[in-house]
Formats: sequence, C-alpha cells, structure tokens
Amino acid sequence: MTKDEQLLTAAFAVGDRAREAWVAWRDSVDVEVLEPAEEKVLPQLYRNLSGMGVTDPVVERLRSTYRHTWVANQLLLQGVAEAMAVLAREGVDARLIGDAALVLALALVAQASGRGRVAEVLAAVPTLPSPLVAAVALLLAVAA
Repeated sequence: MTKDEQLLTAAFAVGDRAREAWVAWRDSVDVEVLEPAEEKVLPQLYRNLSGMGVTDPVVERLRSTYRHTWVANQLLLQGVAEAMAVLAREGVDARLIGDAALVLALALVAQASGRGRVAEVLAAVPTLPSPLVAAVALLLAVAA
C-alpha cells in the first residue's frame, strides 16, 4: 500500500485493517510535517481511530485538529442557516441542494428577481464567513 492508501485506509476502514494501516502510515511519516491533502484527512482519521478505541499519543494529538474542524463546520452551518432565513425574509427563494455544495447552491438557486440583493443580504449575516459571501457574489456576477 502507498502512504496515501495507508492514510485513507486508516481513516475510513474498520477493525484490524484500519489499525494496521494506521501503524504503517504513522511509522512512515513525520506527523508534524504533512502535505495539505494529508492534513485534510486528519479529523476523519482521529474520528475513526478514536471510535475504534485506538490509544496512541499521536491519535490524542489529532484531537485538536478534529475539534477545530468540528467547530469550523458548526459555525459554517450556523451561518448558512441564518443566511437562508434572511434570504427567505427578503423574498428570495433559495434552496440547498446536494451534500455540501453550499456556495454553488446558494448562487444557482437564487431567483433572477433576487439576484441583485443576494450578496448584499448575505453580507449582513454576521456568522456567515465573508469568503462564502464573496463566492456567492462572484457566482452571481458570472451567471448574470
């Protein structure tokens, strides 16, 4: 198995297969110096290994990465929920479609009648991250 396959197996498989992949990956990398793509898998790696009861000092160090990601996701979802409520109050018929295509969904389902107001209305939602507002504004400008 390649290093990437070991990481993904440890993050998504169960049982001995995941444990063996974890040990092989952990022993082959310096967890302090990872590629960005590897870092993105760490929250899921922690969740999987801790859920299986794996006790390892490195797994415990991954807990902060997991918690940081969880909090960031909760804040994003809270912001999106508030944005959807604000858009509804403004008469913009918006729907979230698919898994996590939040930016694209907000931009594409905003009706033409509300396009001019969408970015402005979203910018007024304090918990919605400004990069998300900027992305919606850009997508609406391109679609116009």
